[in-house]
Amino acid sequence: MHCAGHASSSASSSTGRGIKDRSAVAAAEVNAYHALLLRDDGGAAFLRIMRSFESAEAQQRFLWEGLAKRDYPAQVVWGRDDPALRLNRMEAVKRALKLDHATLLPAKHFLQEDQAPAVAAAVARLAGQSDG
Repeated sequence: MHCAGHASSSASSSTGRGIKDRSAVAAAEVNAYHALLLRDDGGAAFLRIMRSFESAEAQQRFLWEGLAKRDYPAQVVWGRDDPALRLNRMEAVKRALKLDHATLLPAKHFLQEDQAPAVAAAVARLAGQSDG
């Protein structure tokens, strides 16, 4: 059954897997993600992009070292229940950024949609710590 204001079953079943609190996201937003991911090629372009992130060890080391050398504040805000970027990945990012703490939210992959107020609060806290 399709309810007004909720994502269609096809959009909900694919994109919705990345959203823990579906009531936090309007159907139009879920449907927009779904359309952007699948496009006219059924998602082939999206998969090519995602596979390009699977980098060689030397490239990964280059990226981690670059993050460690940054001269600006950083933080990690992560979805506790993200099916794509699991907690071990969060720990690797914390190590690369040389951070002891991460903000772990009750969210999945689209945590900016799932937990928008909490993400905004984390960004505001970081901005408040900035010297500039």
